[in-house]
Amino acid sequence: LRVIAWNGWERLADPARPLPQWLELSFPRPTEFNAVYLTFDTDLDRPPEKGEPRSPRTVKRYLLRVPEGEGWKTVAEAQDNWMRLNVRRFPTDSADRLRVEVLETNGDPSARIYEVRVFNEVISNCKKSDQSSVTDH
Repeated sequence: LRVIAWNGWERLADPARPLPQWLELSFPRPTEFNAVYLTFDTDLDRPPEKGEPRSPRTVKRYLLRVPEGEGWKTVAEAQDNWMRLNVRRFPTDSADRLRVEVLETNGDPSARIYEVRVFNEVISNCKKSDQSSVTDH
């Protein structure tokens, strides 16, 4: 992800470069985590255009990846996102980096990410089916 604009709130990918693009977080040492909270641009600064059910700026498909050997493994993914806040939960992993790899938006050539938060949540009495979720607040 080549950042071409940053106003303190948003990371905007270079629209001249094709997707996929990625944003990488580096930690000072291997860190355990099992949840990532992502906030995407949903065009709250403008009303939707007629016939536009979702914001074209919002990230639609993405992967969360961590280093594994010489490559990267996917720990979570979203296939048809249209929401501003995404919470992805997965089995605890330990890594010194995390990539958000944007595969597709809902139409805009730029991937727009406002925020990425990484947590090691304590999950009790959680069914396996509850490990990956998307929420909108």
